[in-house]
Amino acid sequence: MRSHEYALIDGINRASIGRYVGTMAAAVSGVLVFLLFLAVDLVKVYNLPVHATPSVISLISAGGVYLALYGIFNSFVWRWGWVQKLLKVPDLKGTWICKGTSKKGKREFSWEGTVEIYQCWDRLKIRLRTDTSGSHSVVAAVAHDDMGSFRLIYSYANDPKTDGGELRAHVGFCNMEISADQLTAEGNYFTGRGRSTSGQMTWTRKK
Repeated sequence: MRSHEYALIDGINRASIGRYVGTMAAAVSGVLVFLLFLAVDLVKVYNLPVHATPSVISLISAGGVYLALYGIFNSFVWRWGWVQKLLKVPDLKGTWICKGTSKKGKREFSWEGTVEIYQCWDRLKIRLRTDTSGSHSVVAAVAHDDMGSFRLIYSYANDPKTDGGELRAHVGFCNMEISADQLTAEGNYFTGRGRSTSGQMTWTRKK
């Protein structure tokens, strides 16, 4: 399943990150171009057969540097501890052990599963697998609170592994509170037409 964008609530505005990276890219590009032409001048002084081609210069243009810097930020930099605190965004990527309790009318039953989360700065995907079905997130938002914890809110689509019985393909909504240390989570969920259940889940991050 492809990842999707996710919203930030009470976090930094993503547009401002683009502006900061753009400003940095312009500065870095200017310095690199200056150094390149300085090197070319030195090469000419010593009559060395080296010259700066347009393709080389284009690689260090502001646009090229922006793509490189944003790619590094998107994949790595935003995960650094102090950067996460500044941005107010948790790093949820990884495997979580899930234990849940579901209710349908007066009936209650327990189940277990695994949650796989893919996340970069601007995209996210949540995949939950159990013995009987799997689900994947469709839209999501991450909210920060003043106590340092986070809330992951997302809707999902579920597909059963087998046909028949009570389990049918359905959609649902989940609201999970992520601990400040980002090692555990707990919350509630409910499903729509086709399942009509509600319940609780606890997630424990797998080390």
